[in-house]
Amino acid sequence: MRIIQESVGDFLHHYEVLLPSAEIADKVKAKLTHIASSVRIPGFRPGKAPLAVVKRQYEAFTRSEEVEKLISDSIKTLVKDSKKRLSRDPQVKLLSDTEEGVTLSVDLDVLPIVDAPKDFSDFSLTRLIPKIEEANIDERLDSIRKTHKGWKDAPAKHKAKNGDQLVVDLSIQTKIAQLQTKGLNPGETKDFSFVLGNGQFVKEFDDHFIDTVVGDNITFFITYPKNFHDKRFARAKVQYTALIKKVRLSTTFDSNEDLAKDLEFDSIKACREAIKKSLEAEYKELSDLYIKRHVLDILSERHVFAVPIEMEEAEFIAIWREFNKENKNKLTEIPQEKIDLIKADYKNVANRRVRLGLLIAEIGKNLEIKVTPKEIEENVIKIAERNPQNAKSIYRYYMNNNQALSAVRASIFEDKVVACIIEKAQISEKTASLKELEEIIEKEDAFPSESVLS
Repeated sequence: MRIIQESVGDFLHHYEVLLPSAEIADKVKAKLTHIASSVRIPGFRPGKAPLAVVKRQYEAFTRSEEVEKLISDSIKTLVKDSKKRLSRDPQVKLLSDTEEGVTLSVDLDVLPIVDAPKDFSDFSLTRLIPKIEEANIDERLDSIRKTHKGWKDAPAKHKAKNGDQLVVDLSIQTKIAQLQTKGLNPGETKDFSFVLGNGQFVKEFDDHFIDTVVGDNITFFITYPKNFHDKRFARAKVQYTALIKKVRLSTTFDSNEDLAKDLEFDSIKACREAIKKSLEAEYKELSDLYIKRHVLDILSERHVFAVPIEMEEAEFIAIWREFNKENKNKLTEIPQEKIDLIKADYKNVANRRVRLGLLIAEIGKNLEIKVTPKEIEENVIKIAERNPQNAKSIYRYYMNNNQALSAVRASIFEDKVVACIIEKAQISEKTASLKELEEIIEKEDAFPSESVLS
């Protein structure tokens, strides 16, 4: 390999490289000699064909193969000699293939040299400690009371109507193999409960249960529409048989103790303690976001440096795509002048995120932070458990999708780096009521979390 032209910028290193014909010829000759030692060619014993005969049959393919290897090896050498980290794979173009040799154009997009801090003792941070008061628990309990439905058995011969809960033994017959949807499986399901009219199933399913009473045994067919959300059901004809075992009416609770027992607590005291723990966890998460934002703010303020325009533009495009998605129904109402200002702000955000991403990566490298496969899987499980109905499919999606796993890994890595910085920083604590904590965080614009690597 011979470099015949070189142009080095801040983030783009351009080279024109010549692979001399003599070097290519030596590689081709060596490979053809190796082939000749074992190849079977009609009219000759194995490995005894003259090199000229082997050359006629294999030279074109062998040359192409050896040129590809030389290109690959040359690029690796170029990258190694540059001693730079790249933001993407080298961009290679074939310029010419002449008697002199093969000429290539090679562009290396390099990352900036980041002077990442190693001492964080001068980081002054405040940790907000949420103070849970009895009034907060009362407020959450009242909210639960308004939204939580209890159920009591309906009077005898009560005819089921929308809003009632039914408990049935359900039998499903269909030609569809391995049918699973909304918790229903082929065969029999004992004591299956559902609420009429809540949209859990197609309307025709609920309609067959209207005006039924305890003891009724009904059989009906449903032909699912072609656009049904579960494609396995599309146009499927399914037979259902149901024995109505209970019809229940929604009810309110006369006392907090009754509400607690329906929520499966031994007492209202235990229920209130569980609410308190839930509030503490919920507001601790907000507090963690607050202190994380301050770590990122300090890093961003102290470390301002140029970044590759391609990286900044890619980040802006992602941000702007999300903005358009969230505001698709309002965009036509926003004046162009305001759109331009929003774009300018988001370009600043994109620059900040790229800089922070590079800083976090370098700090993590200095601190020798690693993310284990176990940590990634545990995080995926947590993500899946947020949606219990689809937990298995969500888990499979992440575990079989390298891009999704990379995003999870980046998020874990970022949190571990920030946690290390916080451990080494000067921390003061401030107790705040939930209202004060919300006001502080809203004022600081500290949530939602600003992920800089994922």
